Amino acid sequence: MHLSIRSTGREDDGLSLCAIVHNEMYFLPAFLAHYRRIGVRRFVILDDASTDGTADFLALQPDCLVLEAPVRFFETVDGRRAVYAWRQEMMDRFCRDRWAIFADADEFLVPPPGETVASVIARLEAEGGDSIGGVMVEPYPASVAELTSEAPFDPEGPWYFDAVPHALRLPGVTKPLWIYRGARARLFAENGIRPGATKRRRLAGRLGIERFLKANNIGKIPLMRWRAGTRWEGAHRIVPGPSSPDMLAILHFKFTSDLGRKIAYALATGGYSDGSRQYRQLGELIGAMRARDRSLLGRSSEPVSAAGLYRAGLGRWRRLGAAGGAR
Repeated sequence: MHLSIRSTGREDDGLSLCAIVHNEMYFLPAFLAHYRRIGVRRFVILDDASTDGTADFLALQPDCLVLEAPVRFFETVDGRRAVYAWRQEMMDRFCRDRWAIFADADEFLVPPPGETVASVIARLEAEGGDSIGGVMVEPYPASVAELTSEAPFDPEGPWYFDAVPHALRLPGVTKPLWIYRGARARLFAENGIRPGATKRRRLAGRLGIERFLKANNIGKIPLMRWRAGTRWEGAHRIVPGPSSPDMLAILHFKFTSDLGRKIAYALATGGYSDGSRQYRQLGELIGAMRARDRSLLGRSSEPVSAAGLYRAGLGRWRRLGAAGGAR
């Protein structure tokens, strides 16, 4: 499959960002502003048949290269969903041998306090690394009523997060060990929403530990230098994977006032993985919380800040001493 260029922005040898969007005007202005602020110089964006003004908006952005495809993201290409083929082609064609971020429109990468994306890249290059992992943290408002408002998106908040370490990096083990499954898993457990009625989940529910079982993917590779032979393994992992023990925090804004629209679209099309199962569960969750007028806040909730995310272990960044050792 071959993606075609709809409009070209200025070329730049600096940091690139690739994204696939469909009707994301709720997020796009803040998304572009955030990533420009942290150092992105060129955006490579595939517009998947948007109808909400996304196409016109992107055409006016001088740093955006806009692509289009002959099929929709949920269609099948060479035995797999088109979105996976798109990811591979975008990186192979536009980001070979250069550093790039791959992010959805609702994902906002947060560098460690006192660092920039450029300094993160410099550390990785000095250590011979080509990528770094990330922890997807789902911020949420205090009240469920805010999820059904018509307020515009403001990434500055107020937003809260579960200030609990989500992952451990064990010596000699490249994949993180997930020890906490995030705010969504907690909210599912607190409101009786069960993502799959397996024996394991029923037992975990009786033991009161269901919040520690996987509800959605919270690990992702957000930043990489794409080499010949690098390939996507699903939507969140690449091969070869990261060698760095560090991890970056990624704010994944699912619990916003745009969630209702996304749920309705996902259920109408069934185009997301497993028949849009995750969005169906989110719809059940919001319905249950509205019926009970429940708060999204939990015992470990804290206001979102870069310092708070890394202090709570939702990102990991080694501070190196003068001799180059970690401290």
